[in-house]
Amino acid sequence: MAENIAMAPAHSVAGSRENLPHLVAGFFMLLKASNNLLYLSVLTTFLENVGAHSLPWVYLSVNIVFIVFQFQFMSRIVGYEGHWLLSLANWPAAVLSFAAAFVFPANTMPVLLIFLVMAMLIDLVSTQAFTAMINHFFSVAESRRFTPVIYASGSFGFIISGLLLKFVLDFVGIRGLLVGNGMIILISAIILQLLKPIEQARLAEADEADQSSSAGSTEIVSESSLQHPLARLLNISSFLILFNKYLVDFLFAAAVATYFTRGNDLAAFMGVFAASADFAVIGLQTFVMHRVFAAFSIGKILAAMPLILTVLCFAASFS
Repeated sequence: MAENIAMAPAHSVAGSRENLPHLVAGFFMLLKASNNLLYLSVLTTFLENVGAHSLPWVYLSVNIVFIVFQFQFMSRIVGYEGHWLLSLANWPAAVLSFAAAFVFPANTMPVLLIFLVMAMLIDLVSTQAFTAMINHFFSVAESRRFTPVIYASGSFGFIISGLLLKFVLDFVGIRGLLVGNGMIILISAIILQLLKPIEQARLAEADEADQSSSAGSTEIVSESSLQHPLARLLNISSFLILFNKYLVDFLFAAAVATYFTRGNDLAAFMGVFAASADFAVIGLQTFVMHRVFAAFSIGKILAAMPLILTVLCFAASFS
């Protein structure tokens, strides 16, 4: 009888491992849907009551807090940057959604600024933690099989949440939407709890493998990866990409806010736009980009992108 009791957790973990891709895909779908609903709800309320001219303060605050978080916090939780960090971000997301439902509609700039910064930070941290978590779950061979399906489920949740935003707002309003979003986050927390013993077992296996491999290996001193010329170029390109992203987001939000003066109309448009943009990305990746990469080198593609963006920006500025 004691043996049966001891074997029960092992059987539970083994059964959960069989359903692991489904659990991870379901969790990521709920995560992207809830993050999108929370962000769009807070953003459209911010644009309606404060205006797009205050968005630079949002971008500044988000990036400063995220930089401090990366350098001061992430370096101290090595080994816990997966499930533990995701659980840590999950509860503030639920609290933020329920608190927004209680506070909104609000028109005070500091309050809305805090809510929007928190919504953006939760999305950044939870996405980063999820990426670390699935690296703990799957080997390289398993990642090739399961990762496309998992990220496709996240895109599905993002698209569905954007498309359903208008219908939900028409029935329950923004407060009902935020309460429902908080319930979605709590459901995802249950799935996350089911994944905890699997990650612990995977990390234990990885530690045993590292100990056995390090016993027969000699220490090799290598150059820091940050000193590699390619790493330096990637850092520069990341800066330019983020700079352009926030600039385009600011100009786009300002233009949209002038056309949609009601918060519900603005939220509905932003939801449909986000879903349409994700559809376009999926279509490009499925039908276009693999042919482009097969026909041209990565260097030529990266060189052509700034030219394409410049043409689009000039066309938008004169239209």
